[in-house]
Amino acid sequence: PALLQERRDAVPGRGLFWYILVTSALLYGAAAMVLPGYVSFGARYHPDTAAIVSILIAGVLYLAGNCTFIYNTWRLLHAFGARPGPVAAVLLGFIPLFSLYWNFVIFRGMARHYNRLILPRLPSGEHPLGLGLPTAYAVGSALLALANLLPLRVAMMTWGLALPLQGLYLLFVHQVLDRLAPLAPAKADAAAEPES
Repeated sequence: PALLQERRDAVPGRGLFWYILVTSALLYGAAAMVLPGYVSFGARYHPDTAAIVSILIAGVLYLAGNCTFIYNTWRLLHAFGARPGPVAAVLLGFIPLFSLYWNFVIFRGMARHYNRLILPRLPSGEHPLGLGLPTAYAVGSALLALANLLPLRVAMMTWGLALPLQGLYLLFVHQVLDRLAPLAPAKADAAAEPES
């Protein structure tokens, strides 16, 4: 359909999934360098500078990938009439405590708006996005964030939930990018033949 052709430039690429996967592995690897110290010594533990720098670099790279995913996906949904806009979808996630609610809005909204606005315009055979993964991720991330407000010894007991929660998030990112892939612009079939 013509409307889909006009929106093709807004489709996030599948390479974004691999970027988020690799940067999340780097972040968890960097965090694994300091976690044993916190388990042993609690608040008295002071990690070395290399561990802190590793976590900061991996965290910034991971955050950039997630912001790109959210921005590009909402840019496409916004082009079909969904609200909020892509900038609001990203920036409102940085407001403390409000972001716990905002995860529900943006991740469940991705699935709902895809199913309502884009899926009917695709050829038959395309599958809808379920609401289970984004809901489970939003609930889990809210609980994990609230648990971190507890004393350090108690909060550390919940940190093991972060890895399965990250798995849910990666699965959802993969599903979204997979569903949006048919909308991406077609690559050139072959290099242009030289003129004779």
